Amino acid sequence: MAADFKVVAITAPECADLAREAADITAMLASGEVDFVHIRKPEEPAERVRRLIELVPEAYHGRLRLHGHFELTEEFGLAGVQVNSRCPEAPQWARTVTRSCHSVEELAGCGTMEYATLSPAYPSISKPGYGTGASPAEVPADAACPVIALGGVTPERFGELAAKGYAGAAMLGRIWADDMPLGARLRRIRMMRPGRFALQYITDGATAAEVEREVAAVLEGGCRWVQIRMKDASDAVVADAVERVLPLCRRAGALLLLDDRVDLCAATGADGVHLGKGDMAPAEARKILGEGKIIGSTANSFTDIGKIADAQASDYLGVGPLRFTTTKKRLAPTLGLDGYREIFASMAAGGIDLPVVAIGGVTPADVEPLRRAGAQGVAVSGDIRRAPYPAGRTSEYLSADARAVRPYTHK
Repeated sequence: MAADFKVVAITAPECADLAREAADITAMLASGEVDFVHIRKPEEPAERVRRLIELVPEAYHGRLRLHGHFELTEEFGLAGVQVNSRCPEAPQWARTVTRSCHSVEELAGCGTMEYATLSPAYPSISKPGYGTGASPAEVPADAACPVIALGGVTPERFGELAAKGYAGAAMLGRIWADDMPLGARLRRIRMMRPGRFALQYITDGATAAEVEREVAAVLEGGCRWVQIRMKDASDAVVADAVERVLPLCRRAGALLLLDDRVDLCAATGADGVHLGKGDMAPAEARKILGEGKIIGSTANSFTDIGKIADAQASDYLGVGPLRFTTTKKRLAPTLGLDGYREIFASMAAGGIDLPVVAIGGVTPADVEPLRRAGAQGVAVSGDIRRAPYPAGRTSEYLSADARAVRPYTHK
C-alpha cells in the first residue's frame, strides 16, 4: 500500500539560509508527503541546529530526527536520533533510534531500531562518484527492522524499491533539487508512491452511478489512480460522480483526477486534472489550482511534449495511442512500441524529466515492453471495463507491472 511506504528527507550538510530551510522543512511535513525529516549537519555548531529547529513549528518537532547534537532531541521533544559512524551511541533517553547502514550484513545489528537506512541504493545525486554502478539490494525477508533506501533515490524509483522489500525511501539530493519548485517535488512524491502511478483507470460511464460501479471494481483490484472522464456530462453529473467516488478513493489510498474540469477540481476536492490537447492550457490551470493539485497533459508526439515541458505546469504526460482503440472518438496516429522508444530517447536527449503513462489500446502483455522502453505506467479504460471480472483484470495489470523491468531514462 502506498500509505505504508515512508518517505524521509535528509537535510543538506550546510545551513546556508536557516529561514528558507526551515520553511521548506515545514512545507514538506505539512504536505503529508514527507513522513520524517532528518537533520544532518555534521559541520554545523549546535547553536545553528538549535535555531533551525526553533524556526520549524512545534507541531512538527515530533517528525524531526537528528544525526548529531543528540542533546537537542530531548530539549525539543524530537522524534529520535539516527546513529552512524560519527555518532555511534544513542543516549539512553532517546525516544526512538534509527541507524545508518552501508551493507546488508550491518542490518543484523538493528533489531532494536525503528528503522535503518541502507546506502547507496543507486549512484548518489548529492555525492558525485559515490555508489557508481549501484543498484538496490534485495532486503532480506528476515531483516531485523524495516529498511529505508538511501542514495540516488528519486520518486520514480519508489516502485522498484518497494518491490525489493524496502519500507521507504530517503532523499537528500533530489528532495532539495532546485530544478523545480518545492510544490512540484512534493506532487511528484505523491504521484509516485508505490502502487499509484503504475495503473491509471479512466472511467467511461455516462452516469454517476455507472462511474461509481466502475471505480469500486478497479479499487477492489488494487488500482490506486482513477480519472473520471465524462466528456458529455453536465457539471452537476460530474460533481455527483466525484461525491460518490472520492470517499472510495480516500479509503483505498487512491488518487482521483478529473478529465478537463478544472473548476470542478478546485471545488470538489479532487486531487487534480488531466488536460487534453484541446482543453485549458496547463499554465492557466496551474494558476487556478495552485501548487497542491496534480496536472497531467496529453501528448501524441515529441513536439507536444516539448511544448508541455516548456510551460513547466504539468506533473506527468499521458502519451499515446499505442494502438487503435475505440474508447476515444478522435484518435491521434498510433505510435507503436518503436514510437515510444523514439520519444523516450528524445526526452532523454532533451533533459525532459516528466513521468509518462502510455495510453491507447494497452493490454497487460504490453506493460513490460512499455516499462522497458521508459514508461512509468499505463492508462486503461475499455480493456478493464469490458472484462467479465474487472477487478481481476485490474490485478493482471498490476501483476504485470510488478514483474516488469522499469528503467527511467528520460531525465
